[in-house]
Amino acid sequence: MKRAIELHDLGKTALVPIVVRSCVWEDAPFARLNALPKDARPIAEWPSRDEAWTSVVRGVRSLIEDLNRGERRAEPILLPKISQGLQRDDRGFLTKETVLHMVLSRVQGNQRPLAEPFLLLENSFQRTWLVFTERIVACVLDDISKNELYDPLRWECRHRHALPVQVERYKNKLGLIHLGPDHPDWLYSIRLHPDPAHLKAEIEFLLSGAPPD
Repeated sequence: MKRAIELHDLGKTALVPIVVRSCVWEDAPFARLNALPKDARPIAEWPSRDEAWTSVVRGVRSLIEDLNRGERRAEPILLPKISQGLQRDDRGFLTKETVLHMVLSRVQGNQRPLAEPFLLLENSFQRTWLVFTERIVACVLDDISKNELYDPLRWECRHRHALPVQVERYKNKLGLIHLGPDHPDWLYSIRLHPDPAHLKAEIEFLLSGAPPD
């Protein structure tokens, strides 16, 4: 960070502060780069993550235009409270419909789901879902102990990148599923999926891109 500020001061690069949560801005090492009042603690909110990142891109383009005109500006770009306002059940978890809608609204292009969200793990404070569309698989880790800035959509990838699928027992109530080289060690509930071979076959079938009968 120190080196980045030095390069900024030399005019060799430009820092763009992005605020992802409320903070005491004047305590940050790059506080002088912002144009907010000292008593401001804003977190902007958008209806979707796409609109939030559109705002980030717009801000960066505006900064580049200012630099091309010989101006220097570094106002912070504000990101939304990700999980606030999502529909939840009486236990505080995201509903199955909300999980599906959240994934479909954020993946690129119009994609049809291959099946209902697949519940992989459930305990007193977490649920892990896999959502399969025509082209991708997404993992939603719903953790009711997190605050509103926590993003339940942990990752998404093309079907082929979630292969091979490996399933193994881990503890009495838990097993481990490995989805390709980049997504290992995800827990699943043995109560929900008592047969590892059957779980592996189910996931592989959905990753084949074929909708179930």
